[in-house]
Amino acid sequence: MPTQQTTSSEEIERFKVRSAAEIDRLILAILEGKGFVTVYSDSLQDFLVTSIIGMDKKKRVFYLGCGSDERINRALLESASIMFTTTQDQIKIQFSTSSIERVLYENDSVFKAPFPTEVIRFQRREYYRLATQILKPIKCYIPVGEAAVETMVVDISVGGIGVLSYRQDAPLEQDKEYHGCRLELPDSGTFLVSLSIRTTFDVTLKNGVLSHRLGCQFISLPGYVENEIQRYILRSERERRMFQN
Repeated sequence: MPTQQTTSSEEIERFKVRSAAEIDRLILAILEGKGFVTVYSDSLQDFLVTSIIGMDKKKRVFYLGCGSDERINRALLESASIMFTTTQDQIKIQFSTSSIERVLYENDSVFKAPFPTEVIRFQRREYYRLATQILKPIKCYIPVGEAAVETMVVDISVGGIGVLSYRQDAPLEQDKEYHGCRLELPDSGTFLVSLSIRTTFDVTLKNGVLSHRLGCQFISLPGYVENEIQRYILRSERERRMFQN
């Protein structure tokens, strides 16, 4: 069986929640769950990991803790729009709001943000998978013995990657874990990750070359790597929309 298919912009529509009552419930659930929320500036270059600490349903605003780095705080305050990502009951939540402001809340300096008009709530254990760009390929080097198998990443999410592998002399095995893999993200850097190969099957490319398609799941992905992958996905989606327009 192939890996989970890439989610298109059209398919994302079925994940969107626009009901004000349901959005209220989601914000409250995130608040009560005390989970981490990653807040991105409109440039996607600056982000803050924080949590929702309060909400006002009548005024339709919620409050978040500020960061210790004032440069990042200023970048967020100067942004025209803000992107939020978090998880709730293992479900990925993503939404955007207009600019935030700094206010006093229960005698603490915090951020205040308006409720979003829509929320993207992915299905349980399902993450948005981005098809990678041919002009900016992502490589992942998977160690096998003394060597490393070079693979081409064809889709990526914070849950895992789909790759193509051409080497025959160092096969990658299904249901096996590989540690110390080098994931090279364009304009972001190289990151060490651990992968579990969940699916594998042969594919013949348009040029007639036989390749192997592998569906890989991240194992205990560090938070900072997840943030970099999310930033890459958001940046790529923004570039794609700008190109289409």
